[in-house]
Amino acid sequence: MVINWGILGTGRMVKRMVSAIQSSDQGNILAIASRDKNRAHLFAQTNNIPTIHENYNHLLSDSNIDVVYIALPNHLHKKWTIESALHEKHILCEKPFAMDVQEATDMFSACEKQDVITMEGFMYRFNPILTKLKELLNKNSIGELKFVNFSFSHEITKYLNDKDNYRYYREKGGGSLYDLGIYAINFFNFLFRDKFPKILRTNASLINSNGADLTFLATLLYNQNVICNLTSSFLFYGNYLLLSGTKGIIEVNHLTSPSQKTILIKNTKNEVIFKEVIPFFDHFKAQIDHINDCISLDQKPLIKKEETLNTINIINLLDENLRKNNIDNIF
Repeated sequence: MVINWGILGTGRMVKRMVSAIQSSDQGNILAIASRDKNRAHLFAQTNNIPTIHENYNHLLSDSNIDVVYIALPNHLHKKWTIESALHEKHILCEKPFAMDVQEATDMFSACEKQDVITMEGFMYRFNPILTKLKELLNKNSIGELKFVNFSFSHEITKYLNDKDNYRYYREKGGGSLYDLGIYAINFFNFLFRDKFPKILRTNASLINSNGADLTFLATLLYNQNVICNLTSSFLFYGNYLLLSGTKGIIEVNHLTSPSQKTILIKNTKNEVIFKEVIPFFDHFKAQIDHINDCISLDQKPLIKKEETLNTINIINLLDENLRKNNIDNIF
């Protein structure tokens, strides 16, 4: 069964997703639409996409399209997810799924009413390294888990004055928390099975004049005994995970990347007692294959409604807590 995909937007993740769809077992890229016609034509020509639609509604009206990938600025996710559902298209929507819990609830309601599959995109969740990490924790490899540190940052200060970059506008869903810190919350959900944490502390080292956090830090408490730190930033680079227990630590670099990565376990003397190299794995393709299977086999998506609502609820509370305590840090 061939699954025909349409794409809304030409953002920075789209090229990666196009490649994933084109290399997937059942997927076929049929069309793309963008607010910028010239950009859409250039992108389609460069990436061998046969059809360019003049606007998003035209693409959604294309009866040959089965599923859409929504790669639009965050504040547009609600509108175009609901429009996609009304056109009976299945949906893979980039994270964050919505700006707040009410938006997400409305989006899921529309999708359920039209009986279409929808999932928030977190490609790294399909990487086999997560299964390995769970296995090591279940084997008590580092004793009782007590502390998690998740840091994910990209240095993109060259775009600070780009008025078209939604990441620098809070009202458009910008800020490092919504763009990068959300991966940490998603990982904590995976680790603690969607338990809701207690927020111990939030801080932003810099908030720009548009209200977007450029660096965000938070400390949360899960299961009443596991402290979890998250760091996200647009001002420097980092992609690091640390799991600390009563008998040692697990370290992983580049967790969210498909690139080769190494799992290290160190004991309390800082001696390496376990090392495993996880080879390159295209989790973008794996995510597309999963959605294709959900459609063709009538399966439920890995990242379910309840998890997405939990993630957005936590992100909203972190952001609200930040505004109460750190609004004076203007960049």
